[in-house]
Amino acid sequence: MKPIISVVIPLYNNESYITKALDSCFTQNFKDIEVIVVDDKSTDNGLNIVKEYAKNQPQLKIIEHIENQGTFLARISGIQEAQGTYICFLDSDDEWLENAFEIMYSNAALTQQAQEIGGFDVVCGDYMTHDNIITPFEIDKKTLHNEEIFYITKWKGTTLAQSAKLFKATLMQKTLDFFNNLHLSHKNLTVHEDMLFGILILMHVKHIALTKQPLYFWNITKPNSSSRPISLEKIQKFFYSKREVINILKNNKNSFELLMNNHNFSMLLTHFIHISIHDFYIHQRFNQVLLTLDGELKEHNVYIHAILKAMLYGKWLKCFRRLCIYIFTFGLVKK
Repeated sequence: MKPIISVVIPLYNNESYITKALDSCFTQNFKDIEVIVVDDKSTDNGLNIVKEYAKNQPQLKIIEHIENQGTFLARISGIQEAQGTYICFLDSDDEWLENAFEIMYSNAALTQQAQEIGGFDVVCGDYMTHDNIITPFEIDKKTLHNEEIFYITKWKGTTLAQSAKLFKATLMQKTLDFFNNLHLSHKNLTVHEDMLFGILILMHVKHIALTKQPLYFWNITKPNSSSRPISLEKIQKFFYSKREVINILKNNKNSFELLMNNHNFSMLLTHFIHISIHDFYIHQRFNQVLLTLDGELKEHNVYIHAILKAMLYGKWLKCFRRLCIYIFTFGLVKK
């Protein structure tokens, strides 16, 4: 019998954390699950720990990559193997909080509104860190439907991330099929593969349920975590990686035309650029960032350089609109 929820856990060199991650799944009150660990060619003892754990957990499946391919492709492997009606993701150094599965499934399928619409495509909860609670959607609503999804005012990186969310498996398969049809190369996406995939997910979403309950423990204090404190090197890496998302779409004519046929894409790309600007703390450390990136910006795009610099002196909204239009049209339109 197929499970209701499939939990996909990419694993790479997290021997110190993987047991807690697995415990957080199997100690849930909601038991109708399968857990799929995708080992991305770990070089530590993490895979052996999972294999030992699996001896007492028939609901635990293991996929082994023959070479390291990165977290994004590990998640894709898990999606392809998943048998559940719903899919969620857990990083191997993070944990699900108590009753998270029960809360997500209830919101997805058991409420009166969920039953009237045939179930929500996505359930989105809050993150808990060691000293904070993070809300991906900062709005006073419990549900979002159709076009209103794209008009929320405060987007951030966690809005597009796949953690702390429950997805319909049919939605994930539709998104994966769409992604594969784009024939995109993701070798240069060292940071934001999941954000690109998050954009494509939202392009196919019609109904989102929101819960303000913390569901997911985000271990941002882990030494090698991509969420460690911001440094100039990290800002630069994020900048180039997000730009690579846009370049991938720009340089593939077939994918660009396919995306343009989806009316949600332009709104999502605008929000994506908005997230990019704020995630880099450009408004706080702008001059320092420009000193690092100034040569390339001037060499390749004087226009973007001028707009970003103009943001320092007011007229933020007008400049931001110009930037969005310019990037969205890949340099064809200057306002």
